[in-house]
Amino acid sequence: MRTQNRYRPNLQGALVLGLLIFGGCQVYSFFDTKNWPAVTGKVTGLELLESGYVPSGRYSYRRNYRYIPVVKYLYLVDHVSYEGSSQLTSFGSRSDALDHAYSYYPKGSHLQVLYHPQHPNFSSLHRSQI
Repeated sequence: MRTQNRYRPNLQGALVLGLLIFGGCQVYSFFDTKNWPAVTGKVTGLELLESGYVPSGRYSYRRNYRYIPVVKYLYLVDHVSYEGSSQLTSFGSRSDALDHAYSYYPKGSHLQVLYHPQHPNFSSLHRSQI
């Protein structure tokens, strides 16, 4: 009588898992900003994203909204100009979002921009935490 082991390693499964782990590491390392060089950029404007949602667990169909300021900026790497944008934290009111954005990122102000060394068109305003 032959017993079958349901948990026997599968070569295809191991290969797929390995590819997923490798791909995830590649994506993470591409967007890991902690070692990206920094340049000085200039704020060119602000935009406000509005996101509506219905709170879970409530019997009301009333929509709540979150407001997300987006900072637009220009920066220069090796005499080439790039445009970037970065979403800030979300707020419960439009006025709070705009007050925060304008107080920290007024148009024309300078800011530190991090950019990917091999792909300078990818930028960030914040270093990775990991």
